[in-house]
Amino acid sequence: MKSKSKRNWIIATLALILIGAAAGGYYWKTEQDRLATEAEPALQTTKVRVGDIILSANGPGTVVPANQADLGFRTNGVINSILVTQGQSVLSGEPLATLNSDLQHSQYLQAKAEFEGLFSAEGIAKAKITLANAQIAEADSIEELQYLISPEVFLREVDLENTQTALRTLEADPNAAEVDKTTAQNAVNKAQAALDNALYRYRAEYVPGTFEVTYIDEETLEEITTIIAPTDSEMALARANLESARFSVIDAQSYLNILEAGIDAVTGPIPTIPGTETAKIEQARISYENAKLDYENTTLLAPFAGEILSLDAAVGQTVNTNPIITLADTSVLSIHFYLDESDLDKATVGNKILVTFAAYPDTTFEGKITSVDRVLENIEGTPAVSVWAEVQTSSDQVILSGMTVDVEVIGGESLGAKLLPAQAVREIAEGSFAVFVVSPDGSLKLTPVEIGLRDFANVEILSGVEVGDVVSTGTVETK
Repeated sequence: MKSKSKRNWIIATLALILIGAAAGGYYWKTEQDRLATEAEPALQTTKVRVGDIILSANGPGTVVPANQADLGFRTNGVINSILVTQGQSVLSGEPLATLNSDLQHSQYLQAKAEFEGLFSAEGIAKAKITLANAQIAEADSIEELQYLISPEVFLREVDLENTQTALRTLEADPNAAEVDKTTAQNAVNKAQAALDNALYRYRAEYVPGTFEVTYIDEETLEEITTIIAPTDSEMALARANLESARFSVIDAQSYLNILEAGIDAVTGPIPTIPGTETAKIEQARISYENAKLDYENTTLLAPFAGEILSLDAAVGQTVNTNPIITLADTSVLSIHFYLDESDLDKATVGNKILVTFAAYPDTTFEGKITSVDRVLENIEGTPAVSVWAEVQTSSDQVILSGMTVDVEVIGGESLGAKLLPAQAVREIAEGSFAVFVVSPDGSLKLTPVEIGLRDFANVEILSGVEVGDVVSTGTVETK
């Protein structure tokens, strides 16, 4: 019995030792897991979501007319009539006031009659006579030069000039064939040889046979026969006279062509040389246009549709070019507002604006930026960007010039975009971005993404990840 009890005690002791060892091992493993958990921070994540991102800036402003002008006559005179009243709405081109225009009207009618008279049947007949006289003068000039240099030399000079012109035309043409240039050069050489032969006969035959002169010597009373050939000066003068006569024919023909085309064909200035026939048309046109403008300037017209804001004139009053009427276009409103210098990037022509009028705080109107001043303005000691915009309003609201507004400029917006918190997006190189996508097994995969708009909190994701993807935003220490 004693031996059996001892054995049972040994077995119990061993069992206790094994249980203690197992408990110690479990405690050791649990403690190691706890230490490992404390050593490795927990992963913080987010999901790609759908949302809106809007970049905007706000600034104060006022309502101004889209167009406003101070109007006055362009000439001096006495006011003959005032056709509008203050507060009246007028159309573009509508007469507002007139000056006494008897003198200007008379001068206009006279200049008009003179200009139109050139194109009448009588004017065209006179132009034809002028052309005929110019052609006669040209023929006389040709005859005079032929007499001095001989008809043969004249003809050969014309031939040489024509062949030289043809050669110069070919030489200036990059596509001209060499064989054509060679042929043209041969023609020039042939014409030059023919002219040389004609000059030889001119000196040997024409001059002696044409310019032989017989006279009686006053002292000896002897009859003397000699040759008095044309001088170089006489021949140069004859050539100059021919060139002038030819130009007169060209000018007279152009003059007639313009008149026959009709007055409606004269739509602008005519290139002319002073003293020519065509210059007569241009001079008459200028006189007519100036007289017409002087007459039109006696009527003050509305340059655009709008409302008469002020009127400072009376019938019988002598005026100069100083303004007497203020006209404003209130059909389209313009907003003049200011942005902080730091928001300059949002002040872009075409950007949308949201306008809230102080008079209508519960209604927002849309518009767009139309221009941005190139110089900063100092507003209460702070540099500000001066911006102009137009806004569309409803006919239900009365909008007055000078009203105050609050303007929100939309520098960029993306509605229904894929968004991530700014801290989830990492710039891996200049202009290149990526995120850490969390795989199902918990591993991280660096994934390049293309970004769009971004503000201080969110970034628009254009490509690289999809809605619902889990992305790491960093790690957080746990305690």
